[in-house]
Amino acid sequence: MFGSVSEWFYRSLAGINPAGDACGMDKLLIKPFTGGGLQFVKCDYRSIRGRIISEWKNQGGSLNWKLVIPPNTRGQVYIPAHAVEDIFESGLPVQQVRELNFVRMENGFALFNAVSGEYHFSVCK
Repeated sequence: MFGSVSEWFYRSLAGINPAGDACGMDKLLIKPFTGGGLQFVKCDYRSIRGRIISEWKNQGGSLNWKLVIPPNTRGQVYIPAHAVEDIFESGLPVQQVRELNFVRMENGFALFNAVSGEYHFSVCK
Protein backbone atom coordinates (compact mmCIF):
# COMPACT_ATOMS: atom_id res chain seq x y z
CA MET A 1 0.00 0.00 0.00
CA PHE A 2 2.71 2.51 0.92
CA GLY A 3 4.48 1.94 -2.40
CA SER A 4 1.48 3.15 -4.37
CA VAL A 5 1.15 6.27 -2.19
CA SER A 6 4.85 7.09 -2.66
CA GLU A 7 4.52 6.53 -6.39
CA TRP A 8 1.61 9.00 -6.50
CA PHE A 9 3.76 11.63 -4.74
CA TYR A 10 6.68 11.50 -7.15
CA ARG A 11 4.63 10.88 -10.32
CA SER A 12 1.83 13.38 -9.68
CA LEU A 13 2.97 16.09 -7.25
CA ALA A 14 6.65 16.19 -8.26
CA GLY A 15 5.75 15.25 -11.85
CA ILE A 16 8.56 12.72 -12.37
CA ASN A 17 7.68 10.09 -14.99
CA PRO A 18 9.56 8.10 -17.62
CA ALA A 19 8.68 9.20 -21.16
CA GLY A 20 6.65 6.72 -23.20
CA ASP A 21 9.70 5.73 -25.26
CA ALA A 22 12.18 5.70 -22.34
CA CYS A 23 14.70 2.93 -21.86
CA GLY A 24 16.00 2.73 -18.29
CA MET A 25 14.79 6.25 -17.42
CA ASP A 26 16.96 7.83 -20.14
CA LYS A 27 14.11 10.13 -21.13
CA LEU A 28 11.81 11.80 -18.59
CA LEU A 29 8.47 13.54 -18.77
CA ILE A 30 8.37 16.04 -15.92
CA LYS A 31 5.09 17.83 -15.24
CA PRO A 32 4.50 18.83 -11.61
CA PHE A 33 1.11 19.49 -10.05
CA THR A 34 1.52 22.87 -8.36
CA GLY A 35 -2.10 23.65 -7.50
CA GLY A 36 -4.75 22.41 -5.11
CA GLY A 37 -3.70 24.71 -2.29
CA LEU A 38 -0.31 23.04 -1.83
CA GLN A 39 2.51 25.39 -0.91
CA PHE A 40 5.52 23.16 -1.66
CA VAL A 41 6.75 19.73 -2.69
CA LYS A 42 10.22 18.22 -2.20
CA CYS A 43 11.02 15.03 -4.07
CA ASP A 44 14.26 13.12 -4.56
CA TYR A 45 13.92 10.02 -6.73
CA ARG A 46 16.91 7.71 -7.14
CA SER A 47 16.68 6.28 -10.65
CA ILE A 48 19.03 3.89 -12.39
CA ARG A 49 20.58 6.98 -14.08
CA GLY A 50 21.03 8.98 -10.86
CA ARG A 51 19.10 11.35 -8.62
CA ILE A 52 16.14 13.18 -10.06
CA ILE A 53 15.09 16.14 -7.94
CA SER A 54 11.87 18.11 -8.26
CA GLU A 55 11.29 20.69 -5.52
CA TRP A 56 8.79 23.48 -5.99
CA LYS A 57 7.37 26.20 -3.80
CA ASN A 58 4.54 28.67 -4.32
CA GLN A 59 5.34 31.97 -2.66
CA GLY A 60 4.02 35.46 -3.10
CA GLY A 61 2.31 34.87 -6.42
CA SER A 62 5.28 33.15 -8.03
CA LEU A 63 6.55 29.60 -8.39
CA ASN A 64 10.14 28.58 -7.63
CA TRP A 65 11.17 25.15 -8.89
CA LYS A 66 14.46 23.28 -8.56
CA LEU A 67 14.81 20.48 -11.07
CA VAL A 68 17.77 18.12 -11.44
CA ILE A 69 17.99 15.80 -14.45
CA PRO A 70 20.78 13.22 -14.02
CA PRO A 71 23.65 12.62 -16.49
CA ASN A 72 22.89 10.81 -19.75
CA THR A 73 19.23 11.69 -19.36
CA ARG A 74 17.03 14.19 -21.15
CA GLY A 75 13.61 15.47 -20.31
CA GLN A 76 10.42 16.91 -21.63
CA VAL A 77 9.77 19.57 -19.00
CA TYR A 78 6.35 21.16 -18.51
CA ILE A 79 6.57 24.46 -16.64
CA PRO A 80 3.26 25.89 -15.37
CA ALA A 81 3.01 29.37 -16.92
CA HIS A 82 0.70 31.61 -18.91
CA ALA A 83 3.49 32.72 -21.27
CA VAL A 84 7.11 31.74 -21.92
CA GLU A 85 8.12 35.34 -21.09
CA ASP A 86 7.04 34.72 -17.47
CA ILE A 87 9.70 32.02 -16.96
CA PHE A 88 13.26 32.55 -15.74
CA GLU A 89 16.05 30.06 -15.12
CA SER A 90 18.69 31.13 -12.58
CA GLY A 91 17.61 34.74 -13.14
CA LEU A 92 17.85 34.65 -16.95
CA PRO A 93 14.89 34.68 -19.33
CA VAL A 94 14.36 31.02 -20.17
CA GLN A 95 14.74 31.72 -23.91
CA GLN A 96 18.44 32.56 -23.28
CA VAL A 97 19.29 29.18 -21.71
CA ARG A 98 21.02 26.91 -24.26
CA GLU A 99 20.15 23.70 -22.43
CA LEU A 100 16.43 24.37 -22.80
CA ASN A 101 14.61 24.24 -26.12
CA PHE A 102 11.10 25.72 -26.15
CA VAL A 103 8.60 23.47 -27.94
CA ARG A 104 5.14 25.03 -27.39
CA MET A 105 2.54 26.31 -24.94
CA GLU A 106 0.08 23.59 -23.96
CA ASN A 107 -2.90 23.92 -21.59
CA GLY A 108 -1.26 26.33 -19.13
CA PHE A 109 2.24 24.85 -19.44
CA ALA A 110 5.32 25.79 -21.43
CA LEU A 111 6.92 22.63 -22.81
CA PHE A 112 10.71 22.47 -23.13
CA ASN A 113 13.18 19.80 -24.16
CA ALA A 114 16.01 19.76 -21.62
CA VAL A 115 19.38 18.08 -21.29
CA SER A 116 20.79 16.80 -18.01
CA GLY A 117 21.65 19.44 -15.45
CA GLU A 118 20.40 21.47 -12.53
CA TYR A 119 17.74 24.09 -13.18
CA HIS A 120 16.26 26.80 -10.95
CA PHE A 121 13.04 28.06 -12.51
CA SER A 122 11.01 30.99 -11.32
CA VAL A 123 7.62 31.78 -12.81
CA CYS A 124 5.69 35.01 -12.32
CA LYS A 125 2.02 34.11 -12.11
